[in-house]
Amino acid sequence: MEFGVVTIVLLTFAAVLILAGLKLLFKPNWFIQFLRGFAGFGLLLVATGTILSALNLASYSQLQEGEDIANVSFTKQNEQSFQATVVNIQTGAQNAFVIDGDMWQIDARVLRVAFAGSTPFYKLDRISGRYYSLEQERSSPKTVFSLAGESVGFDLWRLFKGSDMGIISADYGSATFLPMADGAVFTVSIGVSGLQAKPVNSEAQHIVNEWQ
Repeated sequence: MEFGVVTIVLLTFAAVLILAGLKLLFKPNWFIQFLRGFAGFGLLLVATGTILSALNLASYSQLQEGEDIANVSFTKQNEQSFQATVVNIQTGAQNAFVIDGDMWQIDARVLRVAFAGSTPFYKLDRISGRYYSLEQERSSPKTVFSLAGESVGFDLWRLFKGSDMGIISADYGSATFLPMADGAVFTVSIGVSGLQAKPVNSEAQHIVNEWQ
């Protein structure tokens, strides 16, 4: 879990709210104390929400255009079946999945936070397969695997998906479908409008050139 500047600011803000809420709760006088208690519990509630949001945001990486987010390598299992090994460059996590099809695509969750500047936050979301044949794509079972893991705190991306609240907006970043081949290695980086995948070794470059 990565505690960046924005996460630290949110946690600091939450700590200030907690102290202010506790201070109000322990003030004397009956009615005023009731109002202070109501306000104190309100501040503690906001603080709790802020903490849960900060913890969730810490699971994302704030990345600039051109930065790498993942490496993906393939080992052929059977015809139209490949083991894909995904290495999250930001966290070091490594996962392997068997993907059916001829091509693959990786998606990421993207969060844009108004007070965090113009650099978005990214988190790998899923990897999926696809067939060349439209008929086969329609009739064959789809292989889609989650890369996001369990959400910590509030799931900000699901909460704000499809809406723009001004402070936070959430959408998808997707790399285009690329072909799979035995021994092929690709790197996934931040592109102008999402993700872009590029061949790293000769096996990947050969299958991309053949496909194009």
